[in-house]
Amino acid sequence: MSADGYKDFNESEGCNFTTSLDILVGKWKFIIIGQLMINGPMRYNELQRAIPGINKRMLTMQLKEMEYHKIIHRKVFNQIPPKVEYSFTEHGKSLLPVIQVMSDWGQAHAEYLLKEYGEEKIDKVLINRLKNTPKAEVISVITST
Repeated sequence: MSADGYKDFNESEGCNFTTSLDILVGKWKFIIIGQLMINGPMRYNELQRAIPGINKRMLTMQLKEMEYHKIIHRKVFNQIPPKVEYSFTEHGKSLLPVIQVMSDWGQAHAEYLLKEYGEEKIDKVLINRLKNTPKAEVISVITST
């Protein structure tokens, strides 16, 4: 145990941390995860409409990476026209509390910066995120899964 009360961070844990980051890092992955947390299972076009700025190639690539890591499941319905739906796997649902903790920390950090620097010195995007965070919605999705 270190002097500050945290468990010592050894090389093997650093490797595990890096593995987690490798799986989750990407401009769009957390946004996709957030959409699935809030909305539940979604079709490809629903995801694309819900995420302004993402192109089809990037959305497909990010979904395939998360599918490979068993974070999300791609369900293909045998019908015409074809229908594909994305949802969390059971393994992927184990990630949701981690995402919630990160979200809570981000919220607390944004509030801390606002208190330290004032609204005029804080990025307007950050201010809008603070005002529009659907925290209660996200918490209810996590606790119901």
